[in-house]
Amino acid sequence: PEATFNIIREGRIMKVKMPLPSIIPSIFPCPNPICITNNDPEAETRFSVEEEDGKRNLICRRCERVFEASEILNVL
Repeated sequence: PEATFNIIREGRIMKVKMPLPSIIPSIFPCPNPICITNNDPEAETRFSVEEEDGKRNLICRRCERVFEASEILNVL
């Protein structure tokens, strides 16, 4: 989430911070065991990213449950 790219052109270095996308598609499974994406092979996961009080939450666009980043990492 805090990625920085270094771009080197003509001997000069530019540091570019990359923002987290507002929607994350099909990268990891939904932690909710009864989410349709875990039971239907054709359903793809999509998460909305929301920041509140310094915390990043991911919202499954299919089952509408809210997850903290740590919950997503436990599924992986």
